[in-house]
Amino acid sequence: MPKENGYQVARRIKTACRACRTLREPKIMLLTARDLSHDPTRENTMHMFSLADTYMYKPFVVEELLGKVRSLLNLPN
Repeated sequence: MPKENGYQVARRIKTACRACRTLREPKIMLLTARDLSHDPTRENTMHMFSLADTYMYKPFVVEELLGKVRSLLNLPN
């Protein structure tokens, strides 16, 4: 993304929806190639900064992705 990364875009969307109050806040899942699991402090900071509801690192298992989507949407397994 040329000007903003996914963390920044997710934060802008969440912040705008919270400020508007007439829009329902969207659920956001980040699918990222940046694996920060080796750095738990940075991983937690970036997740909190983005305001995303959940995230996954690439490559990911499709069943795990679908499980997270179902969970975000409160759908039965």
